[in-house]
Amino acid sequence: MVVKDATRTVPPQAYCTPETDRRNQQVLQPDPAKVMDLVRAGCSLGLNRLDTLDAGLRAVGAVLEDALAGRAQANLYYSRRSNQAFGVHSDSHDVFALHCEGEKEWHLYEGADPDPINHPAFKKLPLEERRRRAGRVAETLVMKPGDLLYIPRGQYHDALCRTDDCVHVAYGVTQVIGMDLLTLLMNRAPADAAFRRALPHPEAADYDTALAAQLADLGDRLKAMASDAESRAFLRQYQTEHFRTRRGGYSFPITGPTAQEQAQAAQARAKAGGTRSPGAGRPLPAQARAAIIGAVKPR
Repeated sequence: MVVKDATRTVPPQAYCTPETDRRNQQVLQPDPAKVMDLVRAGCSLGLNRLDTLDAGLRAVGAVLEDALAGRAQANLYYSRRSNQAFGVHSDSHDVFALHCEGEKEWHLYEGADPDPINHPAFKKLPLEERRRRAGRVAETLVMKPGDLLYIPRGQYHDALCRTDDCVHVAYGVTQVIGMDLLTLLMNRAPADAAFRRALPHPEAADYDTALAAQLADLGDRLKAMASDAESRAFLRQYQTEHFRTRRGGYSFPITGPTAQEQAQAAQARAKAGGTRSPGAGRPLPAQARAAIIGAVKPR
């Protein structure tokens, strides 16, 4: 949960109470009465990972992941009239905003950051710098229940509620990027003795020459490793199988097929062209699936 007073993040201590968990550790637990007092005073709420709780939201998330070979997460945002919880900003993921209640005015700006990532170089920009990068408003639109807005990764935007009880669900979709290759190489490099060897002593007479030669050798090895069959196979499998949000629900009493049998059935449905969200309990309607895929199909 995130609580915003205008664009200021309310500290959890203002709406949580200290509790002791089962491991005898101190935790902060939201107090519903305090949260509602803040909402009545005009604060906004953000509830993260809602797709783990609802079958319909899980189904949409699964379709987005299949269509974009990425990882999707659904966050719900609730705001009151004339309340702007987030100033102008860009996101490090594609955004699919599904409007549910009330009306919200969105501003899409001319400026965009090229392929931003979740890194301080992009996430810690002061408001004045974000405004400078955003530039002028390129488009203003009003979202009503049932509307879906796509905002590309890096596109500067903001929004303002025009009615009370304004709700939208935003799916953020991230994809495997070049930085992930560096993690793969970090895990593979120790198997090669060249990466475990010490660099030349800085006081050696031939230090510059020896260092240049060693770095060139390591660079050649990294280049070969990055493009060999093992890395290509791993990245393909990572994109298609592992880079997904693990969703699902508990179902009692325990009846029906085992987890292994469910997984096998899901694989069979995938090969047959059907789509079912993990743990959703029902497939996404074909018409809705086709509409979403049509909207997000890579160009």
